[in-house]
Amino acid sequence: MIRAVFFDIDGTLLSHSTNSVPEKTMRALHALREQGIKVIICTGRHAMEMEELGMFILPADGYILLNGVMVMNEKHEIIASTLRQLQAISLLLLSFSTPRQATCFPTRTMKLK
Repeated sequence: MIRAVFFDIDGTLLSHSTNSVPEKTMRALHALREQGIKVIICTGRHAMEMEELGMFILPADGYILLNGVMVMNEKHEIIASTLRQLQAISLLLLSFSTPRQATCFPTRTMKLK
């Protein structure tokens, strides 16, 4: 029994010739959900790109964005993110490769003294 299907955006759901999702594809996604199969959209794109492309109209139960860095539910709420860990790793790697260069990755949780 199939419980979930995962789809990429570019070239899979999104037609590059029309820059839209074909109606036939939309009907197929709706049909999957009607059968109780979860539809998950996976992409390397950021949520802002998804919104700009109008991809949040897709009938989906969840989204895996930025190649797994961010996970959103069907209400487009972030439910998981490894962005802070990636920022810390990037900062560490940058400090090894670029001497005497300061780098800052501001987040809402950072406090300046």
